[in-house]
Amino acid sequence: MLKDKELKKYLEYLTLGSEIAFTIGAPILIGFWIDSKYDTSPWFILGGVLMAMLMLVVMLIRLNRKLNKSE
Repeated sequence: MLKDKELKKYLEYLTLGSEIAFTIGAPILIGFWIDSKYDTSPWFILGGVLMAMLMLVVMLIRLNRKLNKSE
């Protein structure tokens, strides 16, 4: 079995990967859903892409601050 330290690191990376996937995927899928419902393609999906990029930058800044604080 994995040691506690190794398991903790593994879970941190797994959580980070899930956060990145959700941060990118959710706004794009919501934009796609709104576009298909109201026939406004491609405006809401483009808005979703821009929102995803903004959320990703904020998440990376927060991660950078957390990593610099722990050093």
